[in-house]
Amino acid sequence: MTHSLRAVARAFAGAASPGAAIALSLAACGAAQAQEQPWYLGAKVGYTHDSNVFRRNNPEVSDNITSAGVLGGFHWRPGRQHLYIDADAQNNRYDKLDQLDNTSHSVSTGLNWQTVGNLGGSLRYTQRKYLGDFAVAATPADRNLVKGQDATATVRYGYVSALGVEAGASRRKADYTLSLERNVESDVVWVGARYGAGGQLSFGVTARATKDETPLFRPLLPLELTDGVPTLSPTIEPDEGDRRDLDFNVTWQPSGLSTIVGRISLTRQDHTAPSRSDFSGVTGQVTWEYKPTGKTTIRSALVRDTGEETSFLSLTQFGLTGLRFDNNRVNWIGQVEADWEATSKILVTAGLRYIRGTLETLSGQDFSSNQTRLRLGARYQATRAASLGCDFLSDTGSATASATVFGCSAEFVLR
Repeated sequence: MTHSLRAVARAFAGAASPGAAIALSLAACGAAQAQEQPWYLGAKVGYTHDSNVFRRNNPEVSDNITSAGVLGGFHWRPGRQHLYIDADAQNNRYDKLDQLDNTSHSVSTGLNWQTVGNLGGSLRYTQRKYLGDFAVAATPADRNLVKGQDATATVRYGYVSALGVEAGASRRKADYTLSLERNVESDVVWVGARYGAGGQLSFGVTARATKDETPLFRPLLPLELTDGVPTLSPTIEPDEGDRRDLDFNVTWQPSGLSTIVGRISLTRQDHTAPSRSDFSGVTGQVTWEYKPTGKTTIRSALVRDTGEETSFLSLTQFGLTGLRFDNNRVNWIGQVEADWEATSKILVTAGLRYIRGTLETLSGQDFSSNQTRLRLGARYQATRAASLGCDFLSDTGSATASATVFGCSAEFVLR
């Protein structure tokens, strides 16, 4: 029960839209409960009020969203293997802005495998479809659905030994119904080595190569509207990206209460589109999970990377669910979350996220924007099968107007 509540809090932390927030929260809750039984099946309903749906000053349009959907999954663990699937589908209806009505869904399936010896690996496929984030520069004020996909395969040798090697490949895609200039397909391959010093500290070096294709890319014009929202050039500049990374990885567990995972990369990325500058510099990310008490967990993350990379973090197990897809040249992402188990049935959550992105305009000048999200929430596990929850979000940004979002949801899961 406790693990189910914590999973719900993590899922809601970065939901891309009110409807998606409830869907992802409930799906995560079901996924955690699946650890108790090999299968689960449930239903969910939710209500959300958004004070400024399009994140615009002129005009500010508020609306109420009702959501209803189903979730289900199956987890099978024969011996050292783990085969799983978690799925969620939800219908989201707007009270006034019915042109935004949509059906969102998420699917995560895969296989974690390990032999008796030193060989192991994983296969994973993740897909999410939801209403796009209106806070992203040049997003149209209409039903703009985004579907993100990530298929990844890894193999490791030296799974339980001090010295190990790993190789993998991934194919990632983002497809929009309206923002076609952000559609991207990405192929990644990597190979690396890891050395674990006594189990509490491990180091690794990885060579990584990425090929990106954005066939309908359109740069921003240097002109800004009265709202501060930039417009797109009518000229299409198909772009191909060629990226090389040398990753230096570290995992450190100074105690049983704290885990730090970090990566620093030397990155070089070249573009074929005239309006997109090449990138050469340092990228990376670090996460820290700290449990000061048995009932409190604090998680923090800091990321600096290109928009092509940060866009797909929400499809991985990195813990930044709901990140927006964008074409930013560089993104800084900072996040802190806290969970407090007030009682055996009540979980209180809080989170703060800051995103700063830099885009280039057609003239070569930079256009920078930032977004800050504050989240507060609580979950009540009424019975083993039924749970209730409410969340409050506050969004502010330099290029978009502020908004507050309040929502409550309920779910019932058989397992």
